[in-house]
Order: sequence, then structure tokens, then C-alpha cells
Amino acid sequence: MKLVKATPEKFELKGEFKVPEGGKGMYWAHPVVCGGTLYIRYTDKLYAYDINGK
Repeated sequence: MKLVKATPEKFELKGEFKVPEGGKGMYWAHPVVCGGTLYIRYTDKLYAYDINGK
């Protein structure tokens, strides 16, 4: 997973991490950001990452 700041001129990498491995098969849940937290569902697990930068 990579967090980038996108402007018309460029993409600036702000952070990155690997999502922990989960089950088998293909999963198409979209990442969601709410209240400064990034939520990622993968198989039967939900991961939450603080992306406030504080």
C-alpha cells in the first residue's frame, strides 16, 4: 500500500507499508479513509492504519 500526494505536477510518496498476508483467493474490497484512519479489509480481517501524520 502506498500513500501519495497527487498534484498536477507530480506524485509525492508520503508513506508505504505491506498489507499482512491473509487467506486465499481474490478479494476486491476498496480501501476507505475516514477521520484520518485508513481501513483495509482483506479476507476476514479488517486493518486500520492512522494516516494523520501527527
